Amino acid sequence: IPTLAVILLVTALTTVLLIARAEVAPTAEQAAGGFRAVARDRLARAERLDDSWWSLLDVRLDDPVALREASSTLAYTRVLDRFADDVAAVFPAEADIDRVEPTRFLVLLPRHEPSVRPLLRTLLDRVSTVSAAQPLDVRLSASVGWASAGAVGYDLDDLIVAASAAADAAQLSGGDGWERAAS
Repeated sequence: IPTLAVILLVTALTTVLLIARAEVAPTAEQAAGGFRAVARDRLARAERLDDSWWSLLDVRLDDPVALREASSTLAYTRVLDRFADDVAAVFPAEADIDRVEPTRFLVLLPRHEPSVRPLLRTLLDRVSTVSAAQPLDVRLSASVGWASAGAVGYDLDDLIVAASAAADAAQLSGGDGWERAAS
C-alpha cells in the first residue's frame, strides 16, 4: 500500500503542476489590443520622425454571406483558411496583421505608395485565382480600403475609420479592388 500511495501522490502532484502551468489562449480582444498597442507605438514613432510611409489596409473577403450559404461548413472554413493564408503570404514580415473577423484583416504596412500597389495587385490576384484544391467552384474576390498616414494622419483610430470607409466603397463599387481613403 505505501507504493500505491506514493504513485497516487506523484500522479496527483504532476496533474496539479500541469494544470497550474497551462497557458490561457489570448482572447480576440487581447490579440486586438496587442495589435493596437503595437500599431499605436509604431505610428507615434513614425510621426516623431515625420515618416509618412505608413499605411493601414482594411482587407475584406467579398460576399462572405453568399459564400457561406453556397457551401458546407467545411468548405467555407477552407475558404476562410485560404483567405488568411493569402493575406499572410502577400504582406512582408514587417507588416503587422490583425484578424478582426474571419473575413476581415487590418494590415499596418511601412511602405511608400509605389510599393503598396504591387502588393495589393498580388493579393487580389492570389485571392481570385481558382485552384484545383479550392473547396468552392467559384472565383473569390477581396476588397481593400487603403488609408495612408500621409493623407489621414497618424492616429490609429482615424486610420481604421478611413480604411474601413474606403473598403466599404470598394465593395460597393463591385469588389475585387481597392479604394484610397480621402484626406
